[in-house]
Amino acid sequence: MPPSRPNFQRQIVLPSVAALAMVAALCVGSFYYYLHWQDTEDTRDHLQQAVRVWERLRSDTTEQLDWAAHQAAADPVLQAAMRRRDAAALLAQAQPTFRQLSDRFGIGHWYFITPDRRILLRVHSPQDQGDEVRRKTLVDAATLGQPVTGLELGPMSTLTLRHVLPWRVGDELLGYLEFGTEVSWFERRIQALLGLEVLAAVHKEYTSPQSFERGKRAMGLRGEWTEHPTLALLSQTLPSAPSEVFPAWQDFVQAQGPQVLDIREGPSAWWLGFMPLRDYAGREVASLALLKNRDALIAHRQRQIASVVAAVVVLMLLLDTALALRVRRIAATVLGGQQALLESEQRLRQLFAHLPVAYDSLDSAGRWLDANQAMADLLGYDTPAQMRGHYFYEHWDATHHLRFEEAFARFKAQHGIQSELTLRRRDGRWVTALFSGRVELDAQGQFLRTHSIAVDITERQAMEQHIVRLNAELETKVAARTAELDRLNGVLRLQAQHDSLTGLPNRRRADEHLHAEFLRLLRTRVPYAVLMIDIDFFKHVNDSFGHAVGDQVLQRVAQALKDSLRATDFVARFGGEEFLAILPDTGPLDACHVAQKLCTAVQQAHDPVAGAVTVSIGLAMADPGQQNEEVAVREADGRLYEAKKAGRNRYAAPPGCDLLL
Repeated sequence: MPPSRPNFQRQIVLPSVAALAMVAALCVGSFYYYLHWQDTEDTRDHLQQAVRVWERLRSDTTEQLDWAAHQAAADPVLQAAMRRRDAAALLAQAQPTFRQLSDRFGIGHWYFITPDRRILLRVHSPQDQGDEVRRKTLVDAATLGQPVTGLELGPMSTLTLRHVLPWRVGDELLGYLEFGTEVSWFERRIQALLGLEVLAAVHKEYTSPQSFERGKRAMGLRGEWTEHPTLALLSQTLPSAPSEVFPAWQDFVQAQGPQVLDIREGPSAWWLGFMPLRDYAGREVASLALLKNRDALIAHRQRQIASVVAAVVVLMLLLDTALALRVRRIAATVLGGQQALLESEQRLRQLFAHLPVAYDSLDSAGRWLDANQAMADLLGYDTPAQMRGHYFYEHWDATHHLRFEEAFARFKAQHGIQSELTLRRRDGRWVTALFSGRVELDAQGQFLRTHSIAVDITERQAMEQHIVRLNAELETKVAARTAELDRLNGVLRLQAQHDSLTGLPNRRRADEHLHAEFLRLLRTRVPYAVLMIDIDFFKHVNDSFGHAVGDQVLQRVAQALKDSLRATDFVARFGGEEFLAILPDTGPLDACHVAQKLCTAVQQAHDPVAGAVTVSIGLAMADPGQQNEEVAVREADGRLYEAKKAGRNRYAAPPGCDLLL
């Protein structure tokens, strides 16, 4: 009887196909899990970036609002109009400035509020006035007597970052100045900086249908009050938001939904995150929905997965085909002879050598027993034959020999591996590959060899690192722009307190210094003197030689005054040709000596065009019994006119200095 044909297909091929299918499934599953994990981390990072940008924008905007408020408060035209309660004059003076602030800084609100907290003028909406303001920012500013900033809902359901400044001129409270920037401006900045689409909504429990309808008519709010149970849409950067945004948003507001999730709208996929917005009172009155379209990313991920699946499928088909051929050749050898077996084995090796996926086999010590051309190309060998006998760890970092031995021991103990490895090629370049392998055992269950396949992911890893670098560069640019804005704000603060012509402190800075010195006098009882200084016949200089020479004279006089005073003294340009000097810790006799010294120093500071210039000085001593710092200034101003009447180029002092006159 001829020998029966063994059923090699059932005994060998089917188990091998099943094992390869499991390995392929593990490869694809691991790769898919890795991509999903990476997408999750990217999603969390998007929300963290948005939170950081929001806080930075809020801080910068607060400084801009404060600067705008102080600039307006110092405007004498606005002060005079506010005293008269002249809304028309206030509007005429403020409207051009408001347009500039709106274009440059996004400031959208400007209120003039009377001391009884009623709106005298809304520069942004002049037709609405007369209503009483009960917002907490204004109440706290009035109570504390200092500026207050915070997010608050307005009477039109708009969420605005408000800055309220008590408007005082001396002891007089003219009222309050309020500036504000709407959340819609922050949305546009977040969109420009991070490429996110932004929607803003107010939570209905903190507003009313009437307020929302007023805002819709006056401010162009985007939503409808009846659209959503708990939300009223204020604004959005998208023409039309995906419908699934709002149910998820409502769940988030009611603390029933996640802060970050993925949604789909037809064929498009989106990342969706939420950011609660707390008002000045600490309530979550509104929130932002942040959207990023993921279609391009998903398409890229699908191409990556498709490439891996295709490679694994091709590998499985080739290996299955090779195995089937091998089994048939073994059967033919058993039944037909050794020569047929050798020919079949040769054909199998030729097929294996041209597999598109890298493959290798190691012995129990980690030396290569076999490899294909793809593996040789991956590690920089010309042919697989050059690899045989070399150790796999030779392509690890030189310091990681022991780590390789530990990893290879686990590989053999667990009969398999799924790992991402970074290896050094023979030419010194580094490559990263996804490895999947199994251990082959002999009939007694003892280790025989390993079989591993590898997929080169170096380019994909380089792309990921490139994306990380781009994110780092973006953060660097944001930090640089923030630093430049801080520098410009510092320049503006300096310009706001110094006279641009003489370089001396200006009237505003002088008032602040007077107030501080008076408070110190009340605390320490150490006297100080006030000198009011005026250039004699300065109008004659301007009329005779022109304003350019007049400016030059002002600069020379300012320098002479500054050079003649102590480092602890203070001198400022008080207005026109007037200067104010404050001499701390100085008695009447010493103050008279300083006044005479200043008269002499100015007279000796000849101008090449105008010639000798003189000054008249009025001197007064500050006293703890005086009502405020303005009393000494008025006394010095009165004695200045006495010095003028007495012939100029001299000083007038209080009783006790007569011997020095």
